[in-house]
Amino acid sequence: MPAESKFDPKYRGAYGGRPLFPGDLRELDRVMRDSPWDAERIEEVFATLYDKATGLTEEYQQLRKELAALENVPGKPTAAAMRKIVRRGRELGDLIGSFESLDRRVYLCHLQMAAEVNPEWRRELFDRYRFTLELQVFHTKADEFAEKADLFTRDMQENDDPEPKTTDQFLDLMHKSWKALKSISKDSRLVEVPRWHPGNETKRLEDLLLTDKLVPEPPEEFGGKLNWAERLVNQLRSVRHQCATLHEVNVVGIVALQEKVAAAWQKAHAPIEAELEAEVLEAEVLHTGEVVEAVVAPAPLVFMEPGPAAPVAAARLPTPPPLPPAMPPPLPPPPVPAAEIPRPPTDAEMFSLDLADYNPSPAAPAAAPAIATESILTGTIVKPAKNGRPQLKITYVRPGEPSPLGK
Repeated sequence: MPAESKFDPKYRGAYGGRPLFPGDLRELDRVMRDSPWDAERIEEVFATLYDKATGLTEEYQQLRKELAALENVPGKPTAAAMRKIVRRGRELGDLIGSFESLDRRVYLCHLQMAAEVNPEWRRELFDRYRFTLELQVFHTKADEFAEKADLFTRDMQENDDPEPKTTDQFLDLMHKSWKALKSISKDSRLVEVPRWHPGNETKRLEDLLLTDKLVPEPPEEFGGKLNWAERLVNQLRSVRHQCATLHEVNVVGIVALQEKVAAAWQKAHAPIEAELEAEVLEAEVLHTGEVVEAVVAPAPLVFMEPGPAAPVAAARLPTPPPLPPAMPPPLPPPPVPAAEIPRPPTDAEMFSLDLADYNPSPAAPAAAPAIATESILTGTIVKPAKNGRPQLKITYVRPGEPSPLGK
């Protein structure tokens, strides 16, 4: 099969240049129905799928080459060669077991992811695996007989006078190779090319694998000519090449679809982050003048064991700031002019019932009313009529004296 060339390095060489070994797909589907994985297990398996895949494909290709060189030798292999074949076969079997574990986990993980995010993707992924496994059967058969038939044909071309035992062995191998080619043609005729495959217009896989008509069956006896053998070998190699090319195309499609499925599944299971938009408002400073008294709790007391006192250096007191300069005494108020100082009222104005009699203005002093010459505090006074008011007679009585109204 073609060497690895079209796959991301994150797969660590797990794809390209080797078959896929997921196992029986129907059996795996039954396992998924009976024991489905939860999201936690899917995520755990997916995170470590290719951790141990480094170098496996290169080792597989190397063992295949060594086994082909040991097996594809005319005649019966020696005892030493048989021991090497057995040893290399065991090593190859162990390596295939590692691939089976890897491919099985990859299949189960991505099929269950696809079943959750998109059932159509799950169906397509199943069909791609099924078609790839069918291609691998045809490729394995064509590869096995193409390599042997080519080596035996070249050996017969170089041997001018082969022994009858060698010719019988050669004819037996060529008949088996032709029957293998015929079975590939017959079985691939029953396989339809999927709709998503490039070349699905041919409808049948046989049209893609055998580009020419099947070569005739080899003769029963060796006649010395090898043209028919060369045509058989070329057709076997062509079928092998076609299988390998289609296989690589399908593996690339499988990996691409698995990446799409995994991305959709991880997006569906990603934690949701809430986005909050906060509006920034400018704070307005209010000067209320209110003083708030803060209550501060006293710090807890810490009792320490007495010990020798450490010497304390004399503290240097800071220099007090200079006193501010003395303020001058306040200036006396300006003198008020005498004209603006109102005079005190007279006794007559003080006890007068007429407010118009008192005029404190110094510019126009009010005239004293016509009253008796004796003291205002004794005797009787008469106030003449004024402004519609009748004449009033007022008698002043000292405290303790009888009232004239009582007479």
